[in-house]
Amino acid sequence: MFLKLGFTNAWRNLARSLLAILSMALAASFLSYSVSLEKGYAGGAGQFVRRMDGGEIIAYAERLSLEMPKEGEAWVFTDQPLSNFTDYGMYYPEYTQAGYLRLAEQANYFSEDDLTSISEVPGVEKVNPIYQMPAWIAGSAVGSSQEVQKTAVSVLGKSESGVESAAHSLEEYIIDGHWFSKEEMNSNSVVVPQYIPGIEQPLKVGDVLHLEIPGITRSEDRLVSQWFERQTVELKVIGIVDIPTRYVTYINHATGLPDGTQIYAYSSELYLPQGLWWKLWNQTSQKLPYYPEQISIQINSLTYLEDTVYDLSNQFTHFQFISAPKAEERLLRNFSLEPEAAFRVLPASVSTELHNQTMREQQAVISADLRLPILLLILFNAALLVAANILIMVTERKREMAILKAIGSMRKNIVVMVLAEAVMVTILGGSLGFFLVEIQSVLNQITNQNPILSIVSSVLRSYGLVIGSTTLIVLFFGLFPAMKSASMSVMGVLRDE
Repeated sequence: MFLKLGFTNAWRNLARSLLAILSMALAASFLSYSVSLEKGYAGGAGQFVRRMDGGEIIAYAERLSLEMPKEGEAWVFTDQPLSNFTDYGMYYPEYTQAGYLRLAEQANYFSEDDLTSISEVPGVEKVNPIYQMPAWIAGSAVGSSQEVQKTAVSVLGKSESGVESAAHSLEEYIIDGHWFSKEEMNSNSVVVPQYIPGIEQPLKVGDVLHLEIPGITRSEDRLVSQWFERQTVELKVIGIVDIPTRYVTYINHATGLPDGTQIYAYSSELYLPQGLWWKLWNQTSQKLPYYPEQISIQINSLTYLEDTVYDLSNQFTHFQFISAPKAEERLLRNFSLEPEAAFRVLPASVSTELHNQTMREQQAVISADLRLPILLLILFNAALLVAANILIMVTERKREMAILKAIGSMRKNIVVMVLAEAVMVTILGGSLGFFLVEIQSVLNQITNQNPILSIVSSVLRSYGLVIGSTTLIVLFFGLFPAMKSASMSVMGVLRDE
C-alpha cells in the first residue's frame, strides 16, 4: 500500500518534481551516450578503408606514441623508417619525417595467442592477419611504351573470390578485368590500383609487371628487408581497382552553377592471390614463420565500434588500435591516399582551401576517456536534486506523515513511501533521457541491417542498465532524507501545526 501511495504522490506532484525529472533525464542521456547508444556509424562509414584492410578496426603490433605514456611504460625515440611490413607510413607520414616515440621492449608482431585473445573480446567477429611485404616495381610494362620507374609498393596477399564478405572485399571496386578466381590462387597474377605512386600513366589489364622482392630475415624479433638479395618475379595484371574517396562540390565560376568532382585513391599496394603470396614469402624468407605486424578486426555491429576500439586499447595496452572511420579521417586530412593529379580538375581556390584544412597531429596528444568522471558528476548532481526534492516534499507533507504515524504506520513504511516517490521521478526522467538518445542508436542498428530481435535485445539490455544504475544512485542519496522524514516526532509536528 505504501509503495503504491509513493508512486501516486509522485504522479500527482509532477509539476513540483519537474526540475528533478529534467536533471535525471540529462543524467540518463549522458549515461546512455557513455554505454554507446549513440556512438554508431552508418553502414558506409570508413568504407574504403574497411575494404582495403578487410575490417572495421586496424591494429598494429608496434605501438607508437599518440598519447602521454602511462605509469610504468617506457618509451624510446627513433628516427628509423617505419616498418615496411605495415601501412604505418601511409597513415602516419609525419612520423617518417620527424621521427617518433615507440613503446620500448615489446615484440613488434602478433603471436597466435594474441590473435586468439583479441578474437575472444566481446563484439569481435573475426581477426584477419594482414599478409604484407615490401617490393619494387621495376622494368617496363609489356604492351605499353611507358618505362616504369622503380617504385616502392607493398604486396598484399588477398583471398580468392567468394571468401571475403561484400563489406570487406575490393571486388566491387574493379573497373577493368576481374578479381581473383579460385583457379588463380597460385598463378602469377596481380590486381593493381589505377593510381600508383611514382607511375604517371595508369597500368592496364594485360600489362606485365616485373616485381623485385627483397630477401627477408628476422633480427632481434624484427623483420628486415635485404635488398641486395632481391628476387624478380613476373606478374600479369588481371584487374584494375579504383577506390573512390570523397566527392568535392564547388561553384563553377564559369557557369555560376554548383559542380562536383569524384576523387579517387592513390595506393602503393598491389594485391596477389594468397597462394602466390605464400610462395614468394617462402622463397625470399627461407621459409621463416610469418608473424603479422598488422591485423584487421571485423566486428558484429558498427553501432559499438568506438567502444570496441576503446576496450581493445585498454585490454591490450602494448598494441595500437584505430577504427576505420578514424583512419579514413587521418588519410583524407593528410592527403596521403590521393594523388595531386586528382585535384588538378578542381579550381585552384578549391584545391588550396582543401589543403589549408590539413592539420598535422602532434605526436604527444593527451588522450583520456572523460566519460566516467563527467558521468559521475552529472549523476551526482541529478541525485542531489532528487534528494533536495525529497526534502521539500517531506517539509510540505509533515502533517500527512505525522497522521500516518499516529494511525500506526511504521518507520519503514514511511521510508518505502518516500523512496517510491523518488524512484518514480527517476524512472520518468531516466526513461525520457534514454529514449531521446536511443532513437539514434536504433536507426544506426537498422542501417547496419541488424536483426530485429538483436535490436530489441540491445535496447532492453541498455534500458535496464541505465534505469538500474540511476535508480540505485537515487536510492543511495534519497535514503537519508527518507529516514529523516520517518523519524519525525508526531507530537512535535502537531505542535508546530
